[in-house]
Amino acid sequence: MRLLTIFLSIALLGNAGAATFGLYTYTVNADNASVTITDYPTDATGAIEIPATIDGRSVTSIAGSAFRDCSSLTSITIPDSVTSIRNFAFRSCSSLTSITIPNSVISIQGEAFHNCRSLTSFVVAVDNPNYSSMGSLLLNKNGTVLVAAPTASGDFTIPDSVTSIGFRALSGTGLTSITIPDSVTSIEIWAFAECSSLTSVIIGNSVTSIGPHAFFGCSSLTSVTIPDRVTSIGHRAFYNCKSLTSITIPDSVTSIGDQAFGAEAQYSLANSYAMGQGVAQDNVEAVQWYRKAAEQGHVEAQLILGRMYFNGDGVPEDAVETVKWVRKAAEQGYAKAQIVLANMYDIGHGAPKDYVEAYMWLNLAAAQGNEGAKKGKGILSERMTREQIAEAQKLSREWLAKRLSDDNT
Repeated sequence: MRLLTIFLSIALLGNAGAATFGLYTYTVNADNASVTITDYPTDATGAIEIPATIDGRSVTSIAGSAFRDCSSLTSITIPDSVTSIRNFAFRSCSSLTSITIPNSVISIQGEAFHNCRSLTSFVVAVDNPNYSSMGSLLLNKNGTVLVAAPTASGDFTIPDSVTSIGFRALSGTGLTSITIPDSVTSIEIWAFAECSSLTSVIIGNSVTSIGPHAFFGCSSLTSVTIPDRVTSIGHRAFYNCKSLTSITIPDSVTSIGDQAFGAEAQYSLANSYAMGQGVAQDNVEAVQWYRKAAEQGHVEAQLILGRMYFNGDGVPEDAVETVKWVRKAAEQGYAKAQIVLANMYDIGHGAPKDYVEAYMWLNLAAAQGNEGAKKGKGILSERMTREQIAEAQKLSREWLAKRLSDDNT
């Protein structure tokens, strides 16, 4: 209760301090000598020069989302009183072509210019201590960190001076392919996230780390080759890359974060290890990747993992684990898994011998048109009573009704 009271008090104080100056909404900072611009009308148009002072106080900060969605602004000049530009400050200013940043600005937070697809000119004061510019690129002072490139599209080239691709530097841009030069040693968190048109990435040979969420949501990316100097791949680095079916990971990689790859990519990598395609054949490694994909609900990975436990490939034979993983796939409606699970109940391996349960799973697979399941039903029914068959059919109907209900909730 005390914590909630504190939060409410802070919120109320913030609202109470809001004031307007022309089209600008601002709050007075704690020092009572400076202000932060917090809002600007989204229907404003043309070029603007942000004032250096408001009511006798210096404008020192532009708050997060202050100019967000001002889609008709074309040019913004920031006064030399401003020291910080916060997250999303100019996000989705889609007509913005030029922004002038003075020497006073020492902090620009990530995504300040996200989705500013027309921003072709960063003009940074030559004596700014922290930042520099190169046309449509915003960089750190010595040009080694790419801070923002909101207009990047198509086949994009990163300057050879860059050694690090910064936080959200290229996220959400229109990139289709990119070659990361050998000068780059690190790809930071969210660097290329949600570049939905990105299909091809060539990572330079000097890169040693790929940060968390670096390529998150690059849904068109089909293949990635990790160079052999990379030692770490961060949490969810390639997560939700739904088209990623080919990954080459060198022996140099010693750390892979949780869910670094999406289920489809994990499944593909598992197949590579299982079959020795592009990597040394290794069932133990294959099991690890099948398990990662299976834990995310990948039905084929669940079924194969179950079979590996059945055969003792890369893991000790374990009929109970076989049934566990096959059941997970069967419960998702995967006909092949339903047939395997039926067989396990039929022979009593890893599960109690149960003709009713076996017939139910065969019946569900047969309902999907699986010919093997239809034939299996006929064979199994010869060993069952009418009452058992009726019970199995009832269970099938109940299972389908529950699944339909779950799908609609």
